[in-house]
Amino acid sequence: MSRGASGRASRAGSDAGVLSALQRYFQQSELPLTCLSFLLPMIVLYEIGTYYFASDWARHTETRVLAFNLLRQFLAMFGASGRYLPCFAVCFILLTWHIARRDRWQLQVGTNFLMCIESALLALPILAIGSIVGRW
Repeated sequence: MSRGASGRASRAGSDAGVLSALQRYFQQSELPLTCLSFLLPMIVLYEIGTYYFASDWARHTETRVLAFNLLRQFLAMFGASGRYLPCFAVCFILLTWHIARRDRWQLQVGTNFLMCIESALLALPILAIGSIVGRW
């Protein structure tokens, strides 16, 4: 086998290894328990932030993200109401989905780390567009 042929073969093998690693990452990041472990710190920070920083105590109102308001209104149609009900609903749905799939109760820390990097990279164009639009 010539050097060129062996170099192409090793490159093809490494490409296949990268593709299988990416495939494993995407499969892991779709799991409900992985999603819950990724979202839970953000949900907790959101609830703490709205409690302390977005509440107008004099008027007994608070500013919330539209998705949480819509989820609260949807649940209210069925008679369910509560300040923290939307975040509990998200957690309950992900845990129920995990149990229904009969997945293992195992988390990959590397997957959550890569999900943070992926989120930061995907946020860069949004921040750039927001900055450009904000100047106009």
